[in-house]
Amino acid sequence: DQTVCPAGSKCVNGLRVPCEVNYYQDETGKSTCTKCPVGYDCNAEGISDYSGYKCAQGSYCDETGKNPCPIGTYGATTGLSAVSQCTACDGSKFCSTTG
Repeated sequence: DQTVCPAGSKCVNGLRVPCEVNYYQDETGKSTCTKCPVGYDCNAEGISDYSGYKCAQGSYCDETGKNPCPIGTYGATTGLSAVSQCTACDGSKFCSTTG
């Protein structure tokens, strides 16, 4: 009995394999998974919808993965995709830790 490969997985050589961390598959019947877009942290296996995995506040998620905003900056919102989107600390305040 054949079953169509479900979303969140890829099927290779007749075997169902969950998409690995940092990848997703939102369609059925596929043999590959797609890398999650920047701004998202697909930190689990078997993801079928990356939209619920926005990069956490205090971090940015680029093509290398999730990274904390550097010291002297902070991440004011979720879904940042580049270090340049981290906000510099106000002149009257300091940010002594990452994020």
